[in-house]
This record gives sequence, C-alpha cells and structure tokens, in this order.
Amino acid sequence: MAMSLNLKIMTPQGTFFEGDIESFSAPGINGYFGVLPSHAPMISGIGKGVLKIDTEGNSQYYVISGGVAEIKSEGTIILADIVKKVEGPDEADIELEELESPTPTGH
Repeated sequence: MAMSLNLKIMTPQGTFFEGDIESFSAPGINGYFGVLPSHAPMISGIGKGVLKIDTEGNSQYYVISGGVAEIKSEGTIILADIVKKVEGPDEADIELEELESPTPTGH
C-alpha cells in the first residue's frame, strides 16, 4: 500500500477540500514546492499559481492565490484566500491571467 498524505484546504468560506493524497505541488512565495508523505514539517506562504494534487494516478488542478501552508506529520493544512478547481493546466493558465488582470471595483 502506498503511503498517503492528508490534505485539508480551507478558505474563508469553509473547507474546500479534504482527503488523503499521494502528493501535491503548490506555489510558494519564493517558487513552487512539492510535498510527499513523510515531508519534514514546515510553514510556507502561498503565492498565486496552480496547485496540483495527485491521487491514485489522477491529477487535479486548482488555481490558488494567497495564504499559508502548514506541513506536519499528521497532515497538511492550506489556508487560502482564493481556490478554484480547473480542468487542467491550460484552463489554470487562463484563470491565473483573469486573477492578474485589473478588475473594476464598482464601489
């Protein structure tokens, strides 16, 4: 049986994702980082980019922006400002461009 890693992603609206995964890669403030089971404990800021989660041979992609990741032996928690599930890397790139484009405030 392959080792797994418990991942919980939370946003201000509540729990976005929770489950056992094989690995993930996330956009840290200083570049992307990957996490596998048995990763050393750490805390990292989350930047804007693509969060890739691998489970049983399948990859899931999310656009993520702002937050923090806490990796511990009992599991990882990502607290994020924005998380949006996308179909794949190409759609993620489009969503990222939309996040980066200035939006009217409408106040």
